[in-house]
Amino acid sequence: MLKLITPATVKGDVRITVPGQVDPERIRVEYVYQRASEHDRWRDEVNRKLAAGTPVPELLHPVIKGWDGVLDQDGKPIELTFAALQELTDLFPAAAGELYRGFTAVLTESRAGN
Repeated sequence: MLKLITPATVKGDVRITVPGQVDPERIRVEYVYQRASEHDRWRDEVNRKLAAGTPVPELLHPVIKGWDGVLDQDGKPIELTFAALQELTDLFPAAAGELYRGFTAVLTESRAGN
């Protein structure tokens, strides 16, 4: 049975490309839930702001509420902060696009265990 409910957040796995590494690393990301119409407006806004030079972390941070699997060099978990998101997207150039696409995927694709 399909219930018409609106969850506050949705979680999904995002594969982050690591330069020089064959296989990507997987992190679990918690995103703010958006209805289809909200997500369409958000994507349009992101495209406009990117064209105007807005840094990607400023666009992603409001829709990412948390993550698991992001560790410091000692193997300790790093909590999501704006600075941590900036560092992630700076260290791993493909990460911004992967997080963006991960958001759309978690809203539009069914996944086992999601």
